Amino acid sequence: MSVHAIPLTSTQQGIWFADIMAEQQQGYVISHCIEMPGDIHSDLLVQAIQQGLSEADTVMAQYRDGQQILPSENEDVTVIPVERIDLSDQAQGRDQAFAAMWQDTQRPLALDTHQALCVQQLYFIRDQGQPVWLWYQRYHHIMLDGFSFTNLTKRIAEIYNALILKHSPSAAPFTSVANVIEEESQYQTSSRYQDDKRFWQTYCQDMPTQLSMSHRRASTTADANSVLRHISEIDARLLEQLALFSKSTQSSQAELLMGLVAAYVYRLTGQSEQVLGLPFMHRMSPAT
Repeated sequence: MSVHAIPLTSTQQGIWFADIMAEQQQGYVISHCIEMPGDIHSDLLVQAIQQGLSEADTVMAQYRDGQQILPSENEDVTVIPVERIDLSDQAQGRDQAFAAMWQDTQRPLALDTHQALCVQQLYFIRDQGQPVWLWYQRYHHIMLDGFSFTNLTKRIAEIYNALILKHSPSAAPFTSVANVIEEESQYQTSSRYQDDKRFWQTYCQDMPTQLSMSHRRASTTADANSVLRHISEIDARLLEQLALFSKSTQSSQAELLMGLVAAYVYRLTGQSEQVLGLPFMHRMSPAT
């Protein structure tokens, strides 16, 4: 199979450098499980998964020396295996399945090894005697983000439904990452890029120091990448008040909540101007 190498996008470059510098190399593992109660046609689902993955060239790529190596167009691509695990005769099948998924998610996944960056598994279990399928997907974050992960999953579901109905799936909706890189290159050599650069350099010049709400330094131990979650439900009356206040201030509820976080940090620290670090989906052009 012939291949061609192209540069990484700027976002992928950030992940590449962070990955090779990380002491614990599971921080860029992304995984997801979809639970499907009832009977499914597992052969057709496997076919749909493999077809959907083959349509997304970042999933099919290899990542070497700061580049992504893609299969050439009109070439047969490598079929990503889909493992089927039958735990339907196990009383604790669900627990066993999720324990195996979690172990895989926690396993170090470095770009500079030959370890598979994409894993697809179908677990068959029974819940109170009823059949349940668990579809586990795991990728390296350099391939996908939350947006593309979701859209790839939707595409696979679309292909599966077409196969069930014995219809031909619609044309693949994805664009090549090469188009994204071309757009990014055009932007980076444009006057708009220079204008944007000057704006943000000026805007950020006098920003106050970011404050931490923790009394401890960032950990460099093996559990540094573990995620702690605390869930607190907001009662319906308070949600209604937030919605009304959001409407009266012509702001989204997300913007309102960010403002409340800033106010909360101010009350804790006494620093009136706050800098909040937020994740931002860098999809600003048609190709992305």
